[in-house]
Amino acid sequence: MKVLFTKSNLPLSKWIRGITHEPVSHVALEFPEFGIVIQSNLLGVGIVWADYFRKHETVVYELQKNTDDPKDKECITEFLDKNYGSWYDFGALIFAGLCIGLKRLLPFLPMPKKNLWHASGTFTCTEFVSDEIFDHEETMITPYQLYHQLQATDKWTTV
Repeated sequence: MKVLFTKSNLPLSKWIRGITHEPVSHVALEFPEFGIVIQSNLLGVGIVWADYFRKHETVVYELQKNTDDPKDKECITEFLDKNYGSWYDFGALIFAGLCIGLKRLLPFLPMPKKNLWHASGTFTCTEFVSDEIFDHEETMITPYQLYHQLQATDKWTTV
């Protein structure tokens, strides 16, 4: 399994990178052995062919899991059975964007630990990937912060 951290020229990607001042705006899971990418984008949780995904997204960072654990495939199958087609968490995206923007204007304000507009059963890209990797949703983390969090562990290697 790989975790892909990407950006694109689409307006939302530019907005996310602009407000966060970070080099990536999206995160997705790639399963090279199957040639697929699983992600949560504006259409919700879904699967696309890896070649198609890589044609339309610029992969900025790529992490690969150090061990090939068969449980990963079981977990992702269970997760997809339950969540495939789930809606995108627009509320969480807007709340995080407002908080990040406010933090830039008023740096002394603490960032909330939890996204107050997160809707259960819906996913932003970071909520989806963190739920799969950590077994809990990180609702106030950016894709770039998630990249640094994973890179700091010994379970992931930069590709």
